[in-house]
Amino acid sequence: MCGIAGIVSFSGSIDASLIVGMTHLVKYRGPDDHGYLGYQSTHKSANFFMAAEQLQSDERQHDVLLGHRRLSIIDLSENGRCPMSWKDGIYWITYNGEVYNYVELRYELEQKGYGFSTRTDTEVILAAYDCWGVECLDHFNGMWAFAVLDTRQSVLFCARDRLGVKPFYYHFDQKRFSFGSEIKQIVALPWVNMETHPGVLFDFIAFDTYGCNSEHTFRREVMDMRGGHYMLVPLGNQSPAWRPRPIKWWDIDLRKKTFGWSDGEYARRYLELFEDAVKLRLRSDVPVGSCLSGGLDSSGIVCMVDKVLQNAGATGLQKTFTASSDVERFDETSYAKAVIKETHVDPSFVLPTPKQLLEDLTRLIWHQDEPFLSTSIFAGWCVYGLARKHGVTVTLDGQGPDEMLGGYIPFSYKSLLADALAHADFGGVMREARGLSENFGLGYRQIAMGLLHELLHGKLPEMLMPSMKRARSIFNKDFYEEGRMNSVFLRELSSLPEWKSEVGGSRFDRHLYRLTTRDSLPGILRQVDRNAMAFSIEARLPFLDYRLVEYTFSLPPEQRLSAGVAKQVYRRALSGVLPNLIRDRVSKLGFVTAEPNWIKGPMRQAFEERFENIATTGPFKREAALAGFARFVEGTKPFTTAPWKIFCTELWQQNNIPMPQR
Repeated sequence: MCGIAGIVSFSGSIDASLIVGMTHLVKYRGPDDHGYLGYQSTHKSANFFMAAEQLQSDERQHDVLLGHRRLSIIDLSENGRCPMSWKDGIYWITYNGEVYNYVELRYELEQKGYGFSTRTDTEVILAAYDCWGVECLDHFNGMWAFAVLDTRQSVLFCARDRLGVKPFYYHFDQKRFSFGSEIKQIVALPWVNMETHPGVLFDFIAFDTYGCNSEHTFRREVMDMRGGHYMLVPLGNQSPAWRPRPIKWWDIDLRKKTFGWSDGEYARRYLELFEDAVKLRLRSDVPVGSCLSGGLDSSGIVCMVDKVLQNAGATGLQKTFTASSDVERFDETSYAKAVIKETHVDPSFVLPTPKQLLEDLTRLIWHQDEPFLSTSIFAGWCVYGLARKHGVTVTLDGQGPDEMLGGYIPFSYKSLLADALAHADFGGVMREARGLSENFGLGYRQIAMGLLHELLHGKLPEMLMPSMKRARSIFNKDFYEEGRMNSVFLRELSSLPEWKSEVGGSRFDRHLYRLTTRDSLPGILRQVDRNAMAFSIEARLPFLDYRLVEYTFSLPPEQRLSAGVAKQVYRRALSGVLPNLIRDRVSKLGFVTAEPNWIKGPMRQAFEERFENIATTGPFKREAALAGFARFVEGTKPFTTAPWKIFCTELWQQNNIPMPQR
């Protein structure tokens, strides 16, 4: 797990200090080692530099520069140093991530005549590229963002894993192409403007998007190469017509279904895939722990890791890390302790506080690079800090099932009901409504309104959308118009009919597909990556093993969400692995904080001071922000994400590079 950076010039050499700065800026992503590559495309001359001083004092002119910070996980020796070369410098790579099936791939490549001098997965990637070209991506099971310098074809091959677990940002301006693991690396370059993208900010405030629903970021000039894409960047003097064009190499096929099995057969296959995903992600030469919230997903990982370790005769205890709360309705400690009681673990707990949040907030926002929806991210921040204190470098985390298995019930049930209604399955509609009422506490009127909302999705005139009304009340008029015109969300909404036809599947399939690939999960992955890497920790996500993802989307809807209970196949699969208290629970929290209490209490003054200083030239209406916050504090307005989003955005806009080091 590492930090990567690169600059390709199409018109002359590059100042070496720029790649040094980009690499140093994210040294927490790779505190163990570093390296640089200078390449001259005309003469096909590549030179590796271990020290920044060596690169900066070198008199040779380079039009390609690569930088790398290494967090050593596999093969801790110097053999794993990057940028790494292959075949006497024909290929070079800067790489962030893990290919978990590298052992099996290395054996397969050895049968084809390839030899290896290290135990790293990095070398396996280079050999696989030599063997299969860009199709090597189909062979990898893992998470990655890398750039391979191919001197033979004079091209830079940039690629990202299927679901975008590891980040890859880039900028292009006719003269140069630059990339990095984080946005801050790109905007630190002198030719990149830090201007905010009005459409992304508009969507974040109006529609609760994570800023990850498209290739655009909060910085107008910085792009996000989406998960499941790769890009070929030509070196040297390229055609003026060339533009970065990411190519999709993987997608979820919603038309591929597995029907006709029994509940037991579906569950057994799920368990097989899940167990193997966990086993692969336990491959490490450094200590591995698990993040345990007490919810279904993290508990399943802890219990499965325990099963795997016990079956292997392991003597050490699995380390677990849990965030607690001193407000009962936000606390899942009792569930976490139920898991701890049934497994062989060494547990640790941390209590996030509003005081600590205010102390850490500047650094937290700096690491995240973009505003975020709520303070729940701070609980994860504290958990990774706890893991680092206990000497753990790798954690297994439970992201994914909520999006893929209907865990966000208030959003997911609507499309399921609409599908049943479209097939005139009125019995199914009533069965689901009754289950939602009994298991999730939704009233029948609320369920009916949710169904109506789903049926009208994409059909309401823009000006009648409640979100647009809220946006008009929050934004200054000029910014409202600019944001609306540049809105990614509204543009996608207008193309909804074409998108439905393109991806196929039922409403329910498409809803979960969007949560997984466009709306919810990409934003969560961004937060997990930045939180973990801020503490030099590699977060591994077993539920995002592509085999498990593809299988999950092939399941009938009732194996995912039925009668108001989500994750049906998962619950059956882990029967006997999970404690019954966890397996049968229908409530959901995750790593959360007592945000409403914090904002009304210890953080109130910070909010009021920030809102008092909202600039008249900024995007927000100062008086509207103050009045809305006052109504919330007084109890005349229900809690929403609006106060935090405005507060967080205001602080983010003040963030400048560089950040003081810890």
